[in-house]
Amino acid sequence: MNAPAAPNASAPPAGVPPTAAVQVAPNGAVVTQAPGVPAAPSAASGPAPSPPVNPNDPAAGITEVGTADARTLNPILIADPTSLALSRLFFSSLVNLTKDGTPTPDLAQAWTVSDDGLTYIFTLRPKVQWSDNQDLTADDITYSYNLYLNRDANSPRYNTAYAVVESVTTINDHTVRFKLRLPTASFLTDVATFGIVPQHSLVNTQPADLAASDFGTTSNIVGTGPFQMVRWLRSERIEADANPHYHLGPVASPHYTYIVLPTDDAVRDALATGKADFGVVSPAVQKGLANTPGVKLTTYDTYDMTYVGLQLDVTKPASKFFGDANVRKALMLALDRGAMLQSARSGVGIVADGVQPPPSWAYTPVEPRYRQNLDEAKQLLDAAGWKAGADGIRVKDRQTFSFTLTTNSSDPIRETYAGLLRDAWAKVGINVTIVSEKWSTFVDRVTRTHDFDAFVATYIGNVDPDLSSLFSVDAARTGLNAGRYLNTDVGNMLSKARGIYKPEQQPERKDLYTKIQQQIMTDLPILPLDFSKNTVAVRDRVKGFDSSANDLGLRFRALAYTWSVG
Repeated sequence: MNAPAAPNASAPPAGVPPTAAVQVAPNGAVVTQAPGVPAAPSAASGPAPSPPVNPNDPAAGITEVGTADARTLNPILIADPTSLALSRLFFSSLVNLTKDGTPTPDLAQAWTVSDDGLTYIFTLRPKVQWSDNQDLTADDITYSYNLYLNRDANSPRYNTAYAVVESVTTINDHTVRFKLRLPTASFLTDVATFGIVPQHSLVNTQPADLAASDFGTTSNIVGTGPFQMVRWLRSERIEADANPHYHLGPVASPHYTYIVLPTDDAVRDALATGKADFGVVSPAVQKGLANTPGVKLTTYDTYDMTYVGLQLDVTKPASKFFGDANVRKALMLALDRGAMLQSARSGVGIVADGVQPPPSWAYTPVEPRYRQNLDEAKQLLDAAGWKAGADGIRVKDRQTFSFTLTTNSSDPIRETYAGLLRDAWAKVGINVTIVSEKWSTFVDRVTRTHDFDAFVATYIGNVDPDLSSLFSVDAARTGLNAGRYLNTDVGNMLSKARGIYKPEQQPERKDLYTKIQQQIMTDLPILPLDFSKNTVAVRDRVKGFDSSANDLGLRFRALAYTWSVG
């Protein structure tokens, strides 16, 4: 699922960590995305549908296919990976990312950084226009970031922005200044990549009313991206035309269509028969398309970590199960995560021996590593006072070891994981009840009320390895540290690592993240399950599509304007 977006309760102190895009990736995916979760079907919006375009006609342009519709295309409110990827077709940012995570100019043609790392000045490209033909100005940048920084707007990126940005100021029509609270290594990759919205379209909408606005949830889209919205038929299709004034150059495809299909089988058939040009596909679709003439499959590592969140808040009843680190270790030792990965994802992924994803420059599998050992798991539970009762269920102080494991009903992989976890823990005398609920309810439970025992989620990581949103003390208030893991040593190391922003100091940062991972894998405030891989299927008629596709390249749609059908 997608890492759940953090709620905006009270304004956190300056040290509050960033929140990654979410899946519970949440993404996506808590956070979060892994891969997007489909929203509940809603009434179609926008004009009545036009006759379907013949996808085999080169003039039809690019056709993407998937099983999840976007929830919103408004960059301020996006909290799932499908929405993020599709939003990038319509909205631009100051900075984009190359597929290897390098910041590259987008709306900003250049930027400077002060010697102390606290001031960034961005110079905008001249003559950039919104899709309604109004000029982009620095005021649009300032307006957009003030929305991200306004907790009433309820942006999933509020914590990320507030933790780093002190102020955003318009210098002139083409220059904007960012003052940071502290030097931050992730600023360009995690904050300067936020989508920019038009002030003139939203100026009469109060921040608290943004989610109720039709901007970004219907065909009412005004952006500066490579494509311009034609129509959005919810849970059916999005149709767009090339932006004739796109600031990065001519758009190769005259049209872009995203089609929502109800099942993996339908996605497979659309790609196999040529009714679609490409799509990020599930392991089942990948298997069904193997050796299909005209279809190339590329599998790549993602930044998405699927994990079990545990309730550690001593004010919550479930903390009596998970407050002992040896019990958490027993829960981990009860799992054959390799076999679970095979069942849940057909083996398309990597068992998580740490919390840094494989594409990250900070990736290092660390000790302790956990492999299934049922005898040791039982011994640890016995030593913690949880003794097996007559029915095999463990009991301590007349309390049975029985808890609820929650996930979201729109993600079959996480639902599969929930069932596998229940069965594995039953073998060591723990009784688990699974609750699978709709996305909005689940996200609210994990990020706002914290009314859970344990949950299965996906955290959608960013190119920068900072993990403050999952593990810092401040993130226990408004971030994704939903279970309230309060290790101040980890928090201090996270803060120190985030403040090391000079490229030549990267080895020092990596050493800190290795130590942080070692402590996390010792304490086990969450139970990491896997780092997923994704597979993209592309028809051979598609031109300009990078054959070495990867997570960042597809998530940010950085080169979508170069794709075409020929």
